[in-house]
Order: sequence, then structure tokens, then C-alpha cells
Amino acid sequence: MNADQVRILKIEGHVKLLLGYMQLCENYDNFIGNEPICSASVLHLLQVGELSNSLSSEFRLRYPNIPWKSIIGLRNIIAHRYGDLNYSRIWEIMESELPDFFAWLNTRPS
Repeated sequence: MNADQVRILKIEGHVKLLLGYMQLCENYDNFIGNEPICSASVLHLLQVGELSNSLSSEFRLRYPNIPWKSIIGLRNIIAHRYGDLNYSRIWEIMESELPDFFAWLNTRPS
């Protein structure tokens, strides 16, 4: 298993946890009202971005349909402007983009 494959498996683990948090919360109001889940979600998103940034350029170029730049950009926002996070947008990303990303993670060619 090469370094990119190891990173993708780690990304998959973080995304799986995020989807679990979404199921527990069911909606934005429950999400924003649960500080531990909010905080954990942000940290998992940060890790997804960090790991995505450490994927080789060749790997990211092989999958142009994945918004790598946006994933890494969200990591930068979380890391550098934590106090300015828009939790509504965080929930929206989790709800609208993570399921498709998780599906890709589970079906991508090795």
C-alpha cells in the first residue's frame, strides 16, 4: 500500500465518523446544540483537508471530479480562522457533499 492509499483510508475513516455524527444529530439545530459533536466535526474536517493536502499531485490530478482545492481550502479556514467559522455552512457541507465523497471513497479504483 502506497502513501496515497494510506491517506485515503484515513480520510475515509474521518468521513465515516462525520456521517455518523450527522445521523446522531439529524438536523442543524441538534448539531449546533451539541458542542462536542460540533467541535469533533470541525476537527475531522480539518484532518480530511490536511490529509487531502498531503496526497500526491498525481493522485489528485487522477480524480479531477473531487473538489480537492475546496477540501484543502476548508482546512485552511478551520485552521486559521476558527473563531469565524460558519457552522451553518459546515453542516451544509457535511449534509450535501460528504455522502457523495464517501461513496467515491468506497468505489474508487485502487
